[in-house]
Amino acid sequence: MNEAAKNEIRRLADAELEEVKKEFPAFSSCYEAYAAAKAATEEAWNEAQALDEHIEGIWTLTKKKADQDPEVLHAAYTGIYRIAVDLAAAATICAAMARNAILSSEEMLLFENERTAENE
Repeated sequence: MNEAAKNEIRRLADAELEEVKKEFPAFSSCYEAYAAAKAATEEAWNEAQALDEHIEGIWTLTKKKADQDPEVLHAAYTGIYRIAVDLAAAATICAAMARNAILSSEEMLLFENERTAENE
């Protein structure tokens, strides 16, 4: 993947981070961050599995030479396109959740450092 595409994905993840922060302004614990990241990862995994199943279906059509029908081919690849977009969106949410966990861990570290300094 080229760097311009990765930068665009980062931009989308940063935009999604703003949405994530509405529900999770900052994670208050590692457990909360894990649970949110796990839920987002499971959604992306489900989309990845759907994509894999769909491509296997196209392979079945190809072996049966059923993919010679332009309507069948169009429908099959439209399905892949839609699922791939859903997967990309789910992966973007995963990236946003991870970014929120990074920012939250930085905030937790600052808090811990301040608390330690006050006790010294």
